[in-house]
Amino acid sequence: MTDSDAIRARFGAAAAAAFPDVAAWDLAVIHTEGRLAWVEVGPQMFFPVCHVFVDGAWRTLEGLEAFRHALIEARPPLADWQPIIAAYTWITGSNRLTERADVEDLQDPRWHVMPWSDEVVAVWEPPHFDRHVLRFCVNERGALAVVSVREESYVVEVSRH
Repeated sequence: MTDSDAIRARFGAAAAAAFPDVAAWDLAVIHTEGRLAWVEVGPQMFFPVCHVFVDGAWRTLEGLEAFRHALIEARPPLADWQPIIAAYTWITGSNRLTERADVEDLQDPRWHVMPWSDEVVAVWEPPHFDRHVLRFCVNERGALAVVSVREESYVVEVSRH
């Protein structure tokens, strides 16, 4: 089921007309985080496919590549990092680590089969924008990932620890 009116309202008439056909049992959900927007299509409770409207056409993308394209299309101000981190974690399936307590919890062997070492936790830094680069940390499939977004180009780099 596709809500063409909602897609038209968020992305424009050309985007609504070009949106791919969706199977009757699938659901198309529009996600917005600040200026960032994308559509996920798939059966409820399963891993949906991410569609990003890029250069006048819908592209089916996954994970980091979907985030990169959504970010470039939106070009949001990096100083307003909350919606950027929210979009990243939603699209990539990672967990945000914005507070020190989030990271320290991952060291607790009572809750984690493979608790994080002191060395990995030492890499963590809170989200910050230094006028040229936005940096934030996430938990990607059990590994600490430091994400950097460059202001002038919106290039996204990820280092995993």
